[in-house]
This record gives sequence, structure tokens and C-alpha cells, in this order.
Amino acid sequence: MTKGTGVRPSLERQRARDGARRLELRLLAVAIIILATSVSVLAHNVLNARTAGATFQVNGVSFEWDSLGKNFTARVVDGNVGYPLSDLVNATGLAGQESREYRIIGADGYQRTVGWTHMLKGIIIARGKEVYFPDLAKQYSVHDVVAIEVV
Repeated sequence: MTKGTGVRPSLERQRARDGARRLELRLLAVAIIILATSVSVLAHNVLNARTAGATFQVNGVSFEWDSLGKNFTARVVDGNVGYPLSDLVNATGLAGQESREYRIIGADGYQRTVGWTHMLKGIIIARGKEVYFPDLAKQYSVHDVVAIEVV
């Protein structure tokens, strides 16, 4: 027996080993959970990338990313090649564009609202599925555009 504890040294060593085993099992469980979560997130991202929208909507009208060049004339703005946002809105048949605002929504939920004067200058870039406004801060560059709504 160890002096003052009332427990034999071999029993103390056994308890220490048992405690270490429990700690190892807990760490293993945490590692498995982290690994499973990582695999799940990776699979989700890969599937989303494969099924990423081939279309987006402007005022409820669907447009195909791959067909923008067939239906609209490209324009170069600050070295970016894209299609005028105003042309897309006009193609929907909307009247009174000047008095309205436009909410641009990305696949991740990020959105920005701009007026018609910015839509006249802005372009949508099919390659990156993003909008670009030469006269606005970079925060207005919405990526993975899924919709442009009239508000």
C-alpha cells in the first residue's frame, strides 16, 4: 500500500491506465466525428458543383448561362467581358425600368440591390456567374448569381 492513500500501487497503475484508455477512446470518437463531418461537407460541395445552376432568373424569366452569347452582345468593362444587365432586364419585357431597383442574389444567399443607373453600366459575366459594376465598390460583385429580382 502507498502511504496515506490506502490503495495498492498496482491498483493505482490500473486506474491510471483505465483513465488513459478512456481519454484515447474519447479522442478517437472526436476524430471520427470530425472526419465524418469533413467527408459530408466535401461530398455536399462536390455534388453542388456538379449540379450548379445552368440557368438564372431575371424578373422571373430564365436565362441559360451557356446561351447568353447567342442572345446578347458582349461588352468589355474594365477588362471584364460580360453581357449588359440592362439588356437582360429589357429582354424580360419589364416597363418602367428607370423607377425600379434590382436585387441581385447569389447561390449562397448574398445579395445586393442597385438602381437602374447601375444596371445600365453593369455586366453579368457568364464565366464566373457574377455581376460587375464599374462604378460601385467590390462588395456589389455578387458571385454565383441565381436571380435578379425587381423590387
